[in-house]
Amino acid sequence: MNKTHSGRSSSLPDLLKRYSGPILIGAVFVLFSVEAETFLTAFNMLQIVHHGSILGLFSLGFTVTVISGEIDLSFSNLGALIGVLVAIFFVKADFGVVVGLLTATLFGIGIGAFNGYIIAYRGCKSLITTIAMSSICWGVTFMLTGGGDEVRGMMPDAFAFIGQGYVGIVPCSVFIFTLCYLISFIIITRLPFGHHLYAIGFNSEVARASGINVRFLKFIAFVISGFLSSVAGLIITSRLGSGQPIVGAQFLLEGIAAAFFGVAISTQDKPSVLGTLQGVLLLSIIFNGVTLLGLPLYLKNIIQGGILVGALVSKEARTLVDVFYNLKMRIDKRHREAVGSRS
Repeated sequence: MNKTHSGRSSSLPDLLKRYSGPILIGAVFVLFSVEAETFLTAFNMLQIVHHGSILGLFSLGFTVTVISGEIDLSFSNLGALIGVLVAIFFVKADFGVVVGLLTATLFGIGIGAFNGYIIAYRGCKSLITTIAMSSICWGVTFMLTGGGDEVRGMMPDAFAFIGQGYVGIVPCSVFIFTLCYLISFIIITRLPFGHHLYAIGFNSEVARASGINVRFLKFIAFVISGFLSSVAGLIITSRLGSGQPIVGAQFLLEGIAAAFFGVAISTQDKPSVLGTLQGVLLLSIIFNGVTLLGLPLYLKNIIQGGILVGALVSKEARTLVDVFYNLKMRIDKRHREAVGSRS
């Protein structure tokens, strides 16, 4: 009989758990296909993948920091700041495409590096540090835009291509996300960096005793988050054709919910880029369907919160099951030993 990693026999609940992500995504997709007439149109599918590519970039960066045992809550406002900066570079400072993109991206990487330095090398808590950085990014964004005004004007065609163009039949934004995802997947699952990052997240002291450079890898995790958030911000501005200071805020809970959905469906209760991808797909489909059906937009917040709570409850429930299972195994073992000693 097939066994799971914990030694228990495979059963229907185990199989449902293992494939819960694709099952939920498929069920939601079918539901909206039936209920919303325009859901299956080519235009709407493009809307889903465009939104998913931006959410996916934010969520990927967040997931990398969570794997390291830390958390980055500055990613959405960082992305908004970079989006506004690049708009200012093109509209007001007359930067070239390459210079503008590189400068804005390096600025975002610098913010991620600052987060990483403060957290990894100065020992500050990542939760408080990144909340503070998020507030700083929000404030600077509004300062640059005179209190929250959009930055509008002529932008280079090459920049517009990033959010509005196509590589063959694939939207450029989706192509960029796919490239970033594949690189992240390889790094996290196939290279020593990813294995070491998981080791740090599981127990940083044991990882340090094993010779892993804990501080440096945590630092790099936040640099990656800063880079991916910057790319997402660039795509948002390119797609909208303007720098909008408030647009990044909506992706905070979405990005967190997508990542923790991945944890909830993981058989090992750990974050992963594959689990996050499934969370991104699920949320993108749900939010699109809610909009098409004309349902109140506050349902998005309820759904996001529900997914986060569900992820926590699911993890705690499985932990409780494992505790009782291990207790039962010890009792059975002692019972067999007692029976054997009497015989």
